[in-house]
Amino acid sequence: INRIEAMRYGAENKDYFWLQDTSPRIVMHPYRKDLNNQDVSDFRDAHGANIFVEFSQLATEKGEGYFNYVWQWKDDPDRIEPKESYIRIYAPWNWIIGTGVYVNDVQTEIENLRGYIVKISLAVIGIVILLLIYLIRQGMVLENSREEAEKLLVESVDRYQALSEAATEGALFVYDGRCRYGNTVMYELLGCASDKIELLNLQDIFPELIANKEWLDSLVKGSDGSASNGISGVIRRCDGTLLSCHFSVKNGLNNPESGFMILVRRSVDLTEHTGAHFAL
Repeated sequence: INRIEAMRYGAENKDYFWLQDTSPRIVMHPYRKDLNNQDVSDFRDAHGANIFVEFSQLATEKGEGYFNYVWQWKDDPDRIEPKESYIRIYAPWNWIIGTGVYVNDVQTEIENLRGYIVKISLAVIGIVILLLIYLIRQGMVLENSREEAEKLLVESVDRYQALSEAATEGALFVYDGRCRYGNTVMYELLGCASDKIELLNLQDIFPELIANKEWLDSLVKGSDGSASNGISGVIRRCDGTLLSCHFSVKNGLNNPESGFMILVRRSVDLTEHTGAHFAL
């Protein structure tokens, strides 16, 4: 009895246990010592419920269970609050032990939990909104950068086309190992129309012949461009004939797979050859 009387739990360490028998008689109540060793058959709560008799009947019939009633607030006899208790019988001694929680405590705990969940949810929503704003902003920056790059690319292409069309040399634009564009002089040197240029690759125009060895080696090396200027060689025209020319590269060859421009100038002797004269 003394051990159970001293037991407490809860946030304020004021929740407790009480003991009664099935008479019903209070064996021990830590806050209502006036009821200890008293017959409480006629005791009723503030709502008129004969609670200790109900406890006895519930424990006798079912051995354990829950019961709702009203009781003083912990150790404050002037405050009455709704309470739900759990009771259980210990048959060898014919004792019933019980403890309960105040409905107000449960509601307060639920409100605290709800408030915590709301705060966490708002924080998560805020973080998600900030991430979305950041992603949208980054997307807009990338889109603006892409549009600016496209604009610069178009301007660059237009500028190169204008320069190449005004040049007296053939200009061949190469990207990713394939021919993309040539000026009017280049089309005349190759003897092909402008819509055929993208069907050709470098090997079609600069065949692997002895006359082109130095030139092709300079392309493979990928030098800074200085070693690729003024190299003699031949180009294969669309009709299969070979034409002696001088070649140079603009924009460098640090990365042969990237875009660069080859300038082609016909040799002074204006000699045309068949492929047999330059066989490997």
